Amino acid sequence: MNYFIIIEIVGSILYFSQKIFLSFGKRIGWLLGFLGSIAFTIVTFHKGSFSYFILEITSGVVFIFGMFAWRKNEILQRNITFVMSGLTIIGILIVLLLNFGSPNRILENVMVILFAIGAVLLVLKNPLGWLLYILGHLVLIFYGYILGTYSIMLLQIISLPFAVIGYENFKKLSTQDTLSNKIMELTNKIVLAHKGFFNKESEELYRENSKEVCSISNTKDYISIIELDVRKSKDGILYCYHGTFFEYCFGLRFSRFFSDIEKKYHVDSLDDILGVIGESKTFFLDIKDTNITKEDILKSFDGKKFKKIILANKSVSFLDRFNNMPKEFVKIFNGNIFCNFYDLVKLREKNFKYFEVVFPFQVRKKALKKVSDAGMEFRCSGLFFRSKESYWQKVNKYSLKHISSDFI
Repeated sequence: MNYFIIIEIVGSILYFSQKIFLSFGKRIGWLLGFLGSIAFTIVTFHKGSFSYFILEITSGVVFIFGMFAWRKNEILQRNITFVMSGLTIIGILIVLLLNFGSPNRILENVMVILFAIGAVLLVLKNPLGWLLYILGHLVLIFYGYILGTYSIMLLQIISLPFAVIGYENFKKLSTQDTLSNKIMELTNKIVLAHKGFFNKESEELYRENSKEVCSISNTKDYISIIELDVRKSKDGILYCYHGTFFEYCFGLRFSRFFSDIEKKYHVDSLDDILGVIGESKTFFLDIKDTNITKEDILKSFDGKKFKKIILANKSVSFLDRFNNMPKEFVKIFNGNIFCNFYDLVKLREKNFKYFEVVFPFQVRKKALKKVSDAGMEFRCSGLFFRSKESYWQKVNKYSLKHISSDFI
């Protein structure tokens, strides 16, 4: 039994599988490619094809970089780029020298260059890498036809669709990365930490409205406003919690002692959270409990200084109870489907400084001008946007200043 033929078949399957997984953005593709390069390193050494032996070693190292560094942070990507590119250039030069006497050296060298550079670009998430792979497959199809090795031709032909899929998927990924970079350009934005969260990822790592997440948001320079959902316990303690849909609509409707609430929902009191927030931040209190009074709020902030305290509730009339507050207290009009029909001048006279909309179709030039003319600031909660991309398209199109951490 010729074991090298079996190794070559296994290597071909591994390389084919690599393209399938990488085309759909799966990191395991790099592992499969690395195993494939090991197989073909053995085969090429056995055949005495030392130029391709060097290429397989070079490719294997590049695949290792891909396995451990793919889709990681940009700093790591930059650090490995020089090493990886230098190694690839050295590998290509050695192959060109060793392959100098081959009758098909032009085709062979073109293939080497296309696949080697293509692999480096794929590690760097550049869709151009797939284009080089596509060209490499086409050259290899022609090369297989010349040599009469139709098995090679067939493998390249069935690999082509996945290279095309990979190119399309990487183009989408590249667009998303570009968008993400634009998102993080928050120099002129006022970012609200929704439920205390400082970005979308933090929602998976920390409890909402918690002292822990608020203390971290407090350290983020790009966070200007920290939003909290405030409720009142049966024994008069203000605590912060939004809750699930069921809790919001039913479970939290019934008044209970704070000790019971703390035990069941692991909540923090407003006083505890205020203790970890610096004076440079603005507080946004979304008042969920209509039992909360003006005196409750004033007592919580007694002796504390913050840049501004924004009071919110879905009812404009409810917020009337917070008239004649100290100058640092202002109100926000919580958005609804009818918000564009309100008299903004009268709202401004009642100390409403912010005007919020919730639906994408409500973000219009006319609405922004109306809000600005009334001396108010416009913000969009982003609740009904279908994706981060659609939200930021609106932000960029209308130069919106207020941003929610849900889309960072």
